[in-house]
Amino acid sequence: MREVHASNGLSAQGDARLLFGLGDYQGDVLVRIRWCGDRQQERHVASGRYLRIDYPSSS
Repeated sequence: MREVHASNGLSAQGDARLLFGLGDYQGDVLVRIRWCGDRQQERHVASGRYLRIDYPSSS
């Protein structure tokens, strides 16, 4: 589990990327995201890559 916060210091901006160490694992990974306001999202993603996930639109 990892968390991203809007800010994390006085006059500083933190890295919004979340990195997970999977060792030698090469398969797909199920990512579960719990957004503020009780929205949830699940995605199957390939390991070994960066992925951008934005807050889902209301439609």
